[in-house]
Amino acid sequence: MRIRVPLLAILFLPLSLAAVPEAARTQAKALYQTSLRQDDIRALETLQKARELDPENPDVVYRMGFLYHKMNRTREAEIYYNDVIEMHACMEKAHNNLGSILLARNDQERAAEHYMAAIRCNPASVVAIYNLANIRSDQGKQTEAIDLYKQAIARNPGHARSQHNLGLMLLHRGQEKEDPESLKESEKHLRIAVKLMPSDPLAHFNLANALLSMGKSQEAMPLLRRADSLCDGRPSLRKKIREKIESLR
Repeated sequence: MRIRVPLLAILFLPLSLAAVPEAARTQAKALYQTSLRQDDIRALETLQKARELDPENPDVVYRMGFLYHKMNRTREAEIYYNDVIEMHACMEKAHNNLGSILLARNDQERAAEHYMAAIRCNPASVVAIYNLANIRSDQGKQTEAIDLYKQAIARNPGHARSQHNLGLMLLHRGQEKEDPESLKESEKHLRIAVKLMPSDPLAHFNLANALLSMGKSQEAMPLLRRADSLCDGRPSLRKKIREKIESLR
């Protein structure tokens, strides 16, 4: 079991100069700033007025998409994200967030296209690299997924989910190929994941499984007990943990 939460980018895009009167552009900028201090509904109303004044302001269009996305109105969000991408093809955050919408619909190929576009815009985008790695993992493209998780970690060693998912993929590879080096590397990354996510039962459980695969049952048992204690609200995971504990007695 790997962590599957797609990351949502929340940064705003830089303003651009559009072919509109200076007074209208200035007023649109002021309305945008006002929207940042408003609740979501009022902000959308204010942003709509701003867009009427300056239709090509990417900050305004992106934020409208982001707010609809936040409200789970993904059809509207998709329209605005596509609009801002049409204005400026290399808008990393719009690609990332559109990818997350498509991924939630299980449209992996189109989501992957947007994550790859985000990476082309910004090769250091951990959000895009991580989400693309998850897609490749789901598609069974183990080598590519492992490489992508490593890229994400190289850019941000503190990215807990990449550490966890890389450790889990290496664990599976080590078990399937009886490869002790993959198991050793898996343990390294899963230990980092546990350190970064001390309250995550899945990270503890998978580290315990890595240790068990290397014959380290005494080290694994405290992790299994800790995972069990953290499992409130996750009955299916707790069942697996307790079955594993019973098998070791």
